[in-house]
Amino acid sequence: MTSENVDNSVSELFKYGLVGSVTTGDNTQFVFVIESLSFLIMFVILYGNIIHRHFCNAADYTFIRIGNRWLWYIRECVHLLIVAMFYSVIYLLVKFSIAINISSYKCDVQAIKYFFLFLGWTCCLNLIFTLLINMFALMRGTNFSMIIFSIVVVILVSLAIATTTNNVASYINPLSINMELFPKAKLVYLLGATGIIGGVFGGYISKYDIGVK
Repeated sequence: MTSENVDNSVSELFKYGLVGSVTTGDNTQFVFVIESLSFLIMFVILYGNIIHRHFCNAADYTFIRIGNRWLWYIRECVHLLIVAMFYSVIYLLVKFSIAINISSYKCDVQAIKYFFLFLGWTCCLNLIFTLLINMFALMRGTNFSMIIFSIVVVILVSLAIATTTNNVASYINPLSINMELFPKAKLVYLLGATGIIGGVFGGYISKYDIGVK
């Protein structure tokens, strides 16, 4: 995995500051490797319990007052979305500023495109994993959910590195990016996955027995 021979443009410095790359022959695959997932790890540490915590203390009293759990859940998701968006913007602005300061060139159009693509990707990844952690925490407890999160991330990173020549695997894996083939399609895929996971979690909450801890 390398970022050697990268040109000094803002777009390339910004991109390689966010992801690692694996080169196989003429094919270069970009991967969210462990060291580039600090934004995700920090986010799930901060918000991995944001929904589950409501079920830990006085849940019966809280949800009797709420009435419609779906509306409550949607409000929680909107709040999480706003936080994830703000968090991602701050994280990417820091990386973008570093790239501009290091580069010998002015900010280019491609760098702006990368910024918004990565904004969508990082925001979706934060939402996907945070929702999953909250759901598993509700099912089996916080410790279990964090262990599963750690295992899944290691597996996804390993698969992303090992399947660089497989376009289907690269598309399905949320931590693998092919900048040439489907960067925008990958964003649509992640948005869809976020919606599906959010819907499944909402359905689970709507039927969840408050008496179960």
